[in-house]
Amino acid sequence: MSLRDIKGYDMVMAINQKTLNNQFQLMFSMNQLPTWDLNLADDGSKITAELGVPSIDLNVPVTRGAAIVIPIVSGSYTYYKIQFQNGQPVAVPAKQDLSGKSVRLVSSLKMLHKSDFHSSDFTIQQIFLDLSDPHMITNLDVELEGQALVALSTLLQQYLDNLHQQQYETFLFGSVKVPHLPDTLGPLAPTGADFSITIDASNPDNNCLNFLLLTDHHDSPNADPASGLFQYPLVSNGEAAFIVSDYKIISSFIVPTIVASMKVKDSGTNLKEENFDYAHNPCIVKLKDQFDFQGCRFTKWDIYFDNNEVRMDLEYRKSKDIGPAITITGIGNLSGFISIKVNNGELEYSSRQTDVQVSSDQGDLATRIILDILTLGFLEIGYKVVTDAVTGAISDLAKDNNLATTLNNAVHCIELPAKTLFVYDHLEMPKEQNMRLDVKITN
Repeated sequence: MSLRDIKGYDMVMAINQKTLNNQFQLMFSMNQLPTWDLNLADDGSKITAELGVPSIDLNVPVTRGAAIVIPIVSGSYTYYKIQFQNGQPVAVPAKQDLSGKSVRLVSSLKMLHKSDFHSSDFTIQQIFLDLSDPHMITNLDVELEGQALVALSTLLQQYLDNLHQQQYETFLFGSVKVPHLPDTLGPLAPTGADFSITIDASNPDNNCLNFLLLTDHHDSPNADPASGLFQYPLVSNGEAAFIVSDYKIISSFIVPTIVASMKVKDSGTNLKEENFDYAHNPCIVKLKDQFDFQGCRFTKWDIYFDNNEVRMDLEYRKSKDIGPAITITGIGNLSGFISIKVNNGELEYSSRQTDVQVSSDQGDLATRIILDILTLGFLEIGYKVVTDAVTGAISDLAKDNNLATTLNNAVHCIELPAKTLFVYDHLEMPKEQNMRLDVKITN
């Protein structure tokens, strides 16, 4: 599922609810969650319980909130209830079986810097269920009422308060590593982060937690109420999706590599990155200043995503004297394409070009036909220029895994609660959309 507008952010990592629940299962199996053997007592009431694997529900009536559902595998609640015997109130012990019940906590999610982590390389921003939220809702599906229910709720709340004091990020959903020196990780290194939630009412597994990432110290767009909010979940079939704006890919990789490649071939060219204008959503790059290169003048160079390729539409001109006071200008048009695909978890690059379409600036039909034939030969140099530029761009993208390494650095700034490795599965660059990487998660 592609996406045209990522709502003011440069990148989004979307993790679906099924994947988050798998993470909690892994943490539970590795004993990385709080002790799940409860032995709580207060004023004569007591809970003894073995808790199971907690699960997440992102579809809750709390803005940017979630629910944690904790099953009780076995256990009981012992308390005293008042009975009248011979007209006198007597405290009589009672016991409520809790086996098969569950505790559901509904609260807001918070994103905070991990205060007890210190590194010269990066800070960590964590997303977790806020157990200190005064509006947190605690539900226990037991058939109790009155003082017995109050006492039980009090015990559970005390337990949750203790958990929060011991480790405020007890129920951790994920983290973002923000490097102190982002340039060392490349142009996709996050310099700021936020999060949002997207709901799929028809399939809870597809509910998504979205890590919203900014680069280049861009200001957060969260003043806009629509920022980071998507109409549909960004993960529909897999486990996670990493969306990168088409603008970032084209401006940070394609244009710089094209310019650098052409300067190698003609150091005297007046081509520079500033020759291009950028439109957004979708990103379409157009040449605003003509430039000369190896005897040709380039008058058009449009760059954009099209059918899973980076497409470049070009026009160039070359003049030639063919006799006394006779000069013709040949005009060449062609398109070049760069394809980026995933094969066995690695990025692969390829290119292709259309044939050059040749014309001249002559108006008379017979003369134009003859001159079009004459101009074909010397316009071939422009075709070679484009070929060299596209080939050079691919070489630079692949050099030292330039694009792949930068993407990998950005993706792995996202950390899930259990130790995970993100593996590329599929890449798309649809027309008028952003780059999308479908990602698998291994442990």
